[in-house]
Amino acid sequence: MKKILVIHYSQTGQLTRVLDSILTPLKADASVSVACEELKPLKPFPFPWNSKEFFDAFPESVLEKPIAMQPLNVNPDEQFDLIILGCQVWFLSPSQPLTGFLKSKEGMQLLNGKNVITVSASRNMWLNAQESVKLMLKNAGAKLTGNIALIDRSPNLISVATIVGWLFYEKKENYLGVFPPSGISEKDIAEASRFGTTILEALNKNEFQNLQAKIVSQGGVMMVKTLVNLELRAKLIFRKWAQFISAKGGPGDPKRRVRTKIFAWYLPIGLLVLSPIAYTLSNIIMLLMPGKAKKQREYFEGVELN
Repeated sequence: MKKILVIHYSQTGQLTRVLDSILTPLKADASVSVACEELKPLKPFPFPWNSKEFFDAFPESVLEKPIAMQPLNVNPDEQFDLIILGCQVWFLSPSQPLTGFLKSKEGMQLLNGKNVITVSASRNMWLNAQESVKLMLKNAGAKLTGNIALIDRSPNLISVATIVGWLFYEKKENYLGVFPPSGISEKDIAEASRFGTTILEALNKNEFQNLQAKIVSQGGVMMVKTLVNLELRAKLIFRKWAQFISAKGGPGDPKRRVRTKIFAWYLPIGLLVLSPIAYTLSNIIMLLMPGKAKKQREYFEGVELN
């Protein structure tokens, strides 16, 4: 019997639903055993967020500082044919619970030598977070064999507004009476089961070499090409802000509150100003340097780490 372990953390439940859809064909196969583990921080994060707690989580998320996690129910020495890792994105970085797991002794022990498939369900910017996950998986001795990345298909600034409604007010649909539903569409969640069929085929044959190419051909790696350069530059800026804020203390330290508030004002203004500029520049780059844009896209669609 093939054994799969699914590990994830999801505040809104969206990532859990995507994973459930992917797992449908796998759970229906009698020759496959699926075990699920929910990552639980020792100190839980709130949902919905309030502004103070949300922006206070920014520095440690971006700097990828591990947090204390509750022990897993699974034995770290147990053998699995495949691990599916649900990856939530915070501030262009892996969520703190995900980082806490990936950098923990228990997590590294569990992942060592295993085939891993990552699954994310984000607003629209997951590239930097995935690069960090790739590196942490490599450091753990795991082999990344596949990546599925689903995004909110709404325009960038529209999705900014809807995610605010969802994360701060639990208003996923009809926010302010005018905005479309936030997050991954119901259609995309339901149709994610097709990736489970593809994974099952690779698992039964024990052939993961071409799995990612098949996932890409099925539309399993969504990205907004005009936002790639914005995201890559934004992560550099985020690191500087994170260092600036954390220089005044750790999580919850009142000494850093002023700097956190300044960043909270900077972020929406930066999005409104930089998004149109990045869109224009990206279109110019794709027009003048199509080869570079194609190479960049192909890299992020893959699972290799540069």
